[in-house]
Formats: sequence, C-alpha cells, structure tokens
Amino acid sequence: MRLFGLLLLTICPALAGEFAVLSCGGRLHADRHEIDGATVRLYNGEGYTELSQSLIAGYEPDGHVDPAPAPVLSPALPPAPVPPTPRELADAAADKYGLPRALIRSVMAAESGFGSGAISPKGAIGLMQLMPKLPKS
Repeated sequence: MRLFGLLLLTICPALAGEFAVLSCGGRLHADRHEIDGATVRLYNGEGYTELSQSLIAGYEPDGHVDPAPAPVLSPALPPAPVPPTPRELADAAADKYGLPRALIRSVMAAESGFGSGAISPKGAIGLMQLMPKLPKS
C-alpha cells in the first residue's frame, strides 16, 4: 500500500502538466519541458516539440487560472438635471410677465389639472390649454 501511495505521488504531478505561455499570448500544454541552450523541448505523451526559448514568456502549472481582469469604470457622470415642476413653471412665467403667481397656478389647475401632456378635444394643448398657432390659409 505504501508503494502505491509513493507511485501515486510520483505520477500525479506528471499527469498535471503545465502550460508554456508564448510571447504572442498563446499557450501550449505540455507534460513537462526541458531547456537546452536557446531551445526548449515541450514533451507531450511520447513526443515533443522544439521551440526557440525566445518565443516563450513563461510557464504556468496546469490548473492555473488567470485572475479576472479589473472592471473598467467609466468616469462618474453628473446627475441629470431635474425638470421643473408645473408649479415652478407657473411661478417662473408669472414672475417673468409680472402677473400674480396665484392667477397662473389657478389657470393651470382649471385647464389641465397640472398635466403637461393635456390635449383638449378642440386641440388646446399643455398646462394652460393654449391653442397652437394655425397656419394661414
């Protein structure tokens, strides 16, 4: 039984193998490698492949997992501007034209219920239900 354990410990690393990482980014699986001057032999099964050592960037054990690349974060965007509320629009229009704010708000409340997408059956549109300019005939 001890002999089997010793044999298993001797064979398992050989079965695991390694990867030769090429300088172009590729990887070749091999059982083992030997360096002979400027030449590398990658053994796989009964045969081997000879490469120039300059083509190999390094070696990784079989089972090696490259770490996940760090996520690319985009620069933080400024928050989108918040559109003004209908009441804010009413106040701005009243101030611009020197009208009472309560008057403009009451017209909006009566005509559209502060619904900016309101359209009447006659074609009046918007918060104050104004008629669009008709083309001259």
